[in-house]
Amino acid sequence: MMKPQPRTFAILIAVILYPGLVSAGQFKVTQVYDDCSFRASRKNTEIKVRLVGIKIPEVSKKKRESGQSIRDQAKKRLIGLILTRPVDIQEFGYAPDHRILGEVLAPRHAVLLEVPYSDTVNVNLVLVEEGLAAVYRGKMPSGFDAGRYWEAESRARKLGRGMWSR
Repeated sequence: MMKPQPRTFAILIAVILYPGLVSAGQFKVTQVYDDCSFRASRKNTEIKVRLVGIKIPEVSKKKRESGQSIRDQAKKRLIGLILTRPVDIQEFGYAPDHRILGEVLAPRHAVLLEVPYSDTVNVNLVLVEEGLAAVYRGKMPSGFDAGRYWEAESRARKLGRGMWSR
């Protein structure tokens, strides 16, 4: 039987005793792993996050694609949106690999989009709006409302953005 690491155990106890730990305050993104997951830290806390409610396709929806794949484009966009930036993370449970399922809010100026009445934008929704992600088709976590995501995907499809281009 493996012995738990003291730091891992302490973080696990903190998250159980204080479920708002992830939601409270800002984290700084220190590494983007791929097109939908990253590592962030705050003080002595380090977390791994997977963007909730979205799925990046393995291959393009187009039969013949030139240039970068959607996955490469999504990772590049995610890096530009959040790497080394402060973000707020709304937690919706855990993925099977123990990453936090999170909705990520980044400073509006980092995204270069006009979002009325807000200083932040939802990074998950930006990826869907730009056609770099689709709405996850599986079971959504408790408390997560995918309605805005379905609307964003519909707009991206109608406008032919990203993976939905003709």
